[in-house]
Amino acid sequence: MKAGHMNDRKNDKSTGITTADCIYRISSKFKLKPEEIRKIYKLDQFNITRVFMTEEGSFDTKTGKYTSKNIPGNGKVCIQYFNDQAKSLYLTLQKIPTNEGMPEASSTLYELIEKSIGFFEKAQRASKRLFFQRLFNRHKILCLSYIKDLNSVFEKSHHHRDTDEVALSNTIFVLQKKGRFYVMEKAIRLEEKLLEQIEKMLESVNKNDKRQTLLEFKSNLIQHLQELKSIHNSVLLH
Repeated sequence: MKAGHMNDRKNDKSTGITTADCIYRISSKFKLKPEEIRKIYKLDQFNITRVFMTEEGSFDTKTGKYTSKNIPGNGKVCIQYFNDQAKSLYLTLQKIPTNEGMPEASSTLYELIEKSIGFFEKAQRASKRLFFQRLFNRHKILCLSYIKDLNSVFEKSHHHRDTDEVALSNTIFVLQKKGRFYVMEKAIRLEEKLLEQIEKMLESVNKNDKRQTLLEFKSNLIQHLQELKSIHNSVLLH
């Protein structure tokens, strides 16, 4: 995170950000909890200078430093403010949980879902037959729905990143050259990895709502895998 040079900044509220504006900016991307809103209002006596937000990575609670990793205890939102001694301080919100819920494992699951979505999108665009276009699009939509369900129980705000069009066009050409067998086999491997990750998480997650979501995810994935494997072994590929 690059906060710029602030050594000469005084505690002048006329140059800062109001608490109301700070809440508005954050609320445009994250759903603030009541206790987080109260923490922001407590900063009203100070000079709020910057608001940093990220969907990927996190901010250190003491230094406000950004890292590309989702580190438990860090936050997704970082507010920089100055006290009466013009000392730079930081308030981090939307903290990544460190307790039960396996934040690192769920982050890995999100990464695997993202890979699957990206691949199904490329496979759909590379396919010349309507049957396979619909197949890959259906699996892409299902993976997108997983993100929504996981967000609700793991208290995350993950959003799917749009695929870069240049990278997409290059991959489409490669997939068309490698052929349908290769595409189907990779699609199966991706969903098998998702299933393996869910199995790992189920070994440690105890809360009913999380387990139920993961079990439903697992059940759907098993059906999707059976569909892909059935098509892979059928005459449709010949």
